[in-house]
Amino acid sequence: MKILLQITLTFASVCLALAAEETWTLVDGTSIQGSFRGAMPGVILFSGKNGSDQRVPVSQLNQESKKRIAELIGLSASVAAPVTAATASTLPMKARDAGAIDATDVNLIASKLGLKAVVIGVVKSVANLGTTGHKKLYFQDTEFEVFLPKGTLEQSPGLNLDGWEGKTVQITGTISKYADKLQISLRGQADLALVP
Repeated sequence: MKILLQITLTFASVCLALAAEETWTLVDGTSIQGSFRGAMPGVILFSGKNGSDQRVPVSQLNQESKKRIAELIGLSASVAAPVTAATASTLPMKARDAGAIDATDVNLIASKLGLKAVVIGVVKSVANLGTTGHKKLYFQDTEFEVFLPKGTLEQSPGLNLDGWEGKTVQITGTISKYADKLQISLRGQADLALVP
């Protein structure tokens, strides 16, 4: 009975700590006011006073905020550093865009040639394009591709391409054609996200 009481009190104190609204700081110096609501690989969920949720990639939080999150979820500071380093390379999880085009619908994608669009597809493979440093995402059951320029990859150090096969991703960008294949050329890490 005593152990059950201790567990209940500990759980209650953690819930109170999680519900407390705090100021969280990003690496660029901006602040977020909100309550910590949860964590998933690479993403922290905050809730503001108005009840709206905000997802923030772990890589965007400064060290102090990362340390505080680690304490809230019961990790020691020594454990927090490797965990944040590993999750910084994962893509953020977003809700599916209502107007997104399925990557297998090449006719609809072709009708958007030269226009900005959102495309969702299941990654078949990630390929290196020779020694150029460029990469391509190939999708299942379609010839639509995503071109990942070397410059974009260099400016997105948290963008780790390992283990993407079988993941459903959402890409935002201008539809173009290269070698008679429809593609989006990724301009920044913010234009790419995992979707359920």
